[in-house]
Amino acid sequence: MISSNHKITKQLGLLFNRRKEKDPTLCECMNLSYDNKNMKWHDENKEYCVSIFNGHFIFYDKNNKGVVDFVIPIISSIHSTEENNTVILTGVYGVPVLCLINKNKFFLRIATRILVKQCNISFQSLIETNQLKSNSNVLQITYLPLFGNSIQIVMLAHFYDSKRLQVPDFVYKSIKYLAMITETEGLFRLSGDSSEMEELKELINKGEEIIFPRYSIHSISNLLKYFFRSLPHGLIPQINMYKMVERIQNTSRSETIQILKEEIQCLSRPVFTILSVCFKQYILCHFKY
Repeated sequence: MISSNHKITKQLGLLFNRRKEKDPTLCECMNLSYDNKNMKWHDENKEYCVSIFNGHFIFYDKNNKGVVDFVIPIISSIHSTEENNTVILTGVYGVPVLCLINKNKFFLRIATRILVKQCNISFQSLIETNQLKSNSNVLQITYLPLFGNSIQIVMLAHFYDSKRLQVPDFVYKSIKYLAMITETEGLFRLSGDSSEMEELKELINKGEEIIFPRYSIHSISNLLKYFFRSLPHGLIPQINMYKMVERIQNTSRSETIQILKEEIQCLSRPVFTILSVCFKQYILCHFKY
C-alpha cells in the first residue's frame, strides 16, 4: 500500500526508469466504468479500489488492496469532457498510464483517450478539485527524460507551457535563442563542451529552467542536434519520408509543392509544430520583408 509519507512521483519515476522495455505500449483507448450507486470501479477484467494522492489516481486490485494495478497522473495537459454520461479524458498527446507487471515493476502505456463510463459530472469536478487541492499540483511528468524517447512520450513532460504549443520546451527555447546568434562561426558544426551538455541534460530532465547565456553556444546547438538524433524513429518517420519522396518523382514544381503540403498535413501535430517553429525561425533570420 502506498502511504502519504512517500513521494509518489519520485517512486514512479524510479520504477519507470528501471523498466526493461524501452518502448512504451500505445493503446488506442482505455475503458473504465464507475458505478455511482455502489461506488465501484471496474474494467472488462476486474474491480478496483481507487484512491487519490498527490495528483494521481491510484487503482488497486479490489481483492488485494496492497497491490497497485495502475496509476493515472492528473496533469494539466489532461482535458476532460462529458458525452452521454461518459467522461472522456484526453491529453496534449495521449494520457499516461503507469501499469504494474509482476507485482513490482511498472511500465508506461499511453492511451489516446480514457473513457470513464456510467459516471456523471461529479467525476469531472473531482479531477478539477483534486488539481486545486493537491499538495503538489502535477503540471507535467518531470521524470520522463527528453532524450531517447519518442515525440509522443516527450510531449507528456516537456511541452512549451506558456503558449501550450506542442513543442518540447527546450527545443522551442533553444531554437529561439540560437536564431539570435546565427552569425556565430561554426554554429551546428563545432563540438560542444561534454560536461556542459551533461549538466544541461540533467536540468532539462528535471524540468528546471535553463539560463542559456551561461552555457556555450556550441553546447546548446549540439544538444539540440542530439535531441533530433536520439528520437527512436526520427522527427519524420521513414514511412512518411518514403511516401513523400515517391510522390514527388517526375512532378512539376507546382505539383511538388501541393504534394508536400498534403503530406505535411498528415504528420502528427507535435511533428508539424516543431517543423513550423524551425522553418519560421529560418525565414525570419534569412529573409527581409
